[in-house]
Amino acid sequence: MNNKQRIEEGKELDDTYVNDYKDSHKNRDLTYKLSYTSYYFIDSLLTNYSIADIGIGTGGVFKSLKNVKKLIGVDASQKMLDSSDELLKDTSYEKVFLQGYYNEDFILPEKVDVIVLGVYGSYFPLSSEILEHTAKFLNKDGFLVVTLHTPDTLYKRIGVIIKMLMRKKPITQYEFIFEQYIPKNMEITVKIAKYPTTINNPEKGIIYFLKKLDD
Repeated sequence: MNNKQRIEEGKELDDTYVNDYKDSHKNRDLTYKLSYTSYYFIDSLLTNYSIADIGIGTGGVFKSLKNVKKLIGVDASQKMLDSSDELLKDTSYEKVFLQGYYNEDFILPEKVDVIVLGVYGSYFPLSSEILEHTAKFLNKDGFLVVTLHTPDTLYKRIGVIIKMLMRKKPITQYEFIFEQYIPKNMEITVKIAKYPTTINNPEKGIIYFLKKLDD
């Protein structure tokens, strides 16, 4: 059973995976990792801001950010949250860690300025309803940040369409479909083409910065 299946079935991640992931972030300058482009962009854009990271993992990137006022870290794995708490213990901003899943029942204890769907937005269920629900936890003019895979050839795009026809539902985790499901109270402020999606994944990606228009 892989870790994705374990989480889907409500089981904890494998200890070896968690420890390896934590160790890789302990003493590493994460500024070189293209996976974290969205975090550094937000940190250069805003000052004294609150942020909720959904799927925070070890939270290692937050050691490098300068302008955070408050962090709410959400993850399905309590082991990952414990790792975040340990790695970020010397940071000065306020921190709250919550175990939970990103779905239609998703809640935060308060509104924030930024919500980031981890560095793997393609793993989350994305629909107009869920995005609208998520926007309720953003302050006015707040940002929802989503990173998606980009099928960069016609062959790959046709493959996605065939999958949708077989499943009889949209696969919104791909950018050329996702844009049709952005709620009316949000608009695309910035799109950043990103390559690769992760250090070990050569697939291209798009980072969306969606701005909330109302309160």
